[in-house]
Amino acid sequence: TFDQIELYHNSSLSIYNRYGTKITEFTNYQNNWDGKIKGKLLPTGIYYYVLNLNEPRNQLDLIKGYFTILY
Repeated sequence: TFDQIELYHNSSLSIYNRYGTKITEFTNYQNNWDGKIKGKLLPTGIYYYVLNLNEPRNQLDLIKGYFTILY
């Protein structure tokens, strides 16, 4: 989850698989993704994200990172 994401109404979140393929994208992201794509949980693995705050007044515009899904 991202702290204070509700302050960034124009934010977008993109999720990529380990091969760099975008698997989903959200606009006005509000920490509400449940880890599913089309109703199915993502497989175990490492995924990457790019959070674009789309806020010109903010010095930090892109937040990048990764997360691991384990079952």
